[in-house]
Parts: sequence; C-alpha cells; structure tokens
Amino acid sequence: MDQTREHNEVNEITGITGAGLGNWRGFREDPNGCGSFLLDQTRTHNAVNEITGISESQGPSWVDPIYDAAGNMISGPKGDNPTTKIHMRWDAWNRLTAAYADNGGSVGTLIASYQYDGRNYRIRKSVAGDAIAFRKSNGVELTIYAA
Repeated sequence: MDQTREHNEVNEITGITGAGLGNWRGFREDPNGCGSFLLDQTRTHNAVNEITGISESQGPSWVDPIYDAAGNMISGPKGDNPTTKIHMRWDAWNRLTAAYADNGGSVGTLIASYQYDGRNYRIRKSVAGDAIAFRKSNGVELTIYAA
C-alpha cells in the first residue's frame, strides 16, 4: 500500500492516505524537490507491521531495527544518524526508560534515561548527564526546570 501526504501552503501535513499494514514499503528523500533522491529505500515488514529489513538503492545503509515480544524496538537506527545503531530499554508498561550507544553489537554507554509517574507522564529526562524534570500543573500546563 502506498502512502500519500497532502500539504498546505506552508508545507504542513494536512492529510495522510494509504496508512496500514506494510505502510512503509519504501522511503524516498528528495530535499530539493527536483526529483533526484538522496535516499531511496525498500522496507520489508512482518505480520505485525514491524520493519524487518531496510535496503537502499541510493543513499547510506540504515541499521535494521530489532523488536522484543511486546513490539518495542530494542535496537535500531539512531534518530540523528540512522547508520548508527542504538539500544533501547523499556519498562513493563512499554515506556522507553533508556537509550544506549552500541558497542560492537552489545549495549554500550548510556545516552539518555527517562522516568515516569503513575499517570504515565514522563517526569524526568537525563541526557549526557544533564537532567530535565517535567511537572504537570492542573493536568494541562507543562513547566520545565533544570534538576
């Protein structure tokens, strides 16, 4: 199934059609809009729509993700550098609790850690030793302060 996105005059996504099982069979990146793709990928999926393989005809080779039995990605491409593998840890409620660098296929140094309260709000994020705590006020307003 292909996916089509509609945009408004300021390039905000206003609609997506075609999302469903196997909805990411391919991915193309054309940052200049000239029809010359810097990245052209083909992706395979399993029965629960987890990506099982990423191959490319153009662009860098991304890391293939690996999932646990609950469907959480336990290793996969790093967001700002998808050719680099990271490892992720999840709690019993499927909340991301930590991200680690890769060390030759094994878990390496801690990149970030996350804590949650009983309402499932993330209340603390620590990245490279810098902690930021989140506090909900009246369930609506978000106050951020350095911890």
